[in-house]
Amino acid sequence: MAEGKTRPLLITILGILGLIGAVALIVGSIVGGAALAEYIASMIPGSEFIAGYISAVGVVTGIIALVIAIGYLKGWKPIWYIAVILYILSAIMGILSFPYGIVGTIIDILLIWYFFRPGVKEWFGI
Repeated sequence: MAEGKTRPLLITILGILGLIGAVALIVGSIVGGAALAEYIASMIPGSEFIAGYISAVGVVTGIIALVIAIGYLKGWKPIWYIAVILYILSAIMGILSFPYGIVGTIIDILLIWYFFRPGVKEWFGI
């Protein structure tokens, strides 16, 4: 835990943006899932369950994103490892999609570097 430690500014920004994105994903999945179910049912009667599955995946993904965002703000140690792994995977995907993913890849590499800064590692107890 990060008790008594100062949270780095970028971690605060990432956490707040993560909270906003996670809540938007959860709400959007629920509302969009209902609209999608209605649309699918009008096209293919009896197939509303497809929208339910799509909506459920969005909600679960949103909950995972919410936990990660809270982990940023609370300084949970496992979240540091998860973040670094996800940024590395994202950078690899960006490299594989060159030249289209170049901006995202640069951001991912900068975030990987940032997560290895002493203050950030201290915040997460690494």
